[in-house]
Amino acid sequence: MSTESAFTEFVDKNQRTLLRSAWLLEHDWNAAEDLVQLALLQAWRTWARVESAASAEAYVHRILVRCFLKGKRRFWSREVATARIFPPNASGPDDQDSVAVRTD
Repeated sequence: MSTESAFTEFVDKNQRTLLRSAWLLEHDWNAAEDLVQLALLQAWRTWARVESAASAEAYVHRILVRCFLKGKRRFWSREVATARIFPPNASGPDDQDSVAVRTD
């Protein structure tokens, strides 16, 4: 069996299980679908090293969890705003006042 057909068969057989596992991690169906796609993409890159179907399932689940954790770590390393932005003070000078002074 070729590598491509083995991978396609694996995806057809395990896609629902992977999606449920991803939903348990993300609690959002859209994010879970993205996570499964990312995990399958990374699994495809190294699929030739997978030896059996049992090891393949564990291998892809491990990739799934690692992708999830990597995404969470990336979230915490982002820049965090420390100050709030308030609207300009309404009691400040108005543009109409400056126009009225210039015309006088």
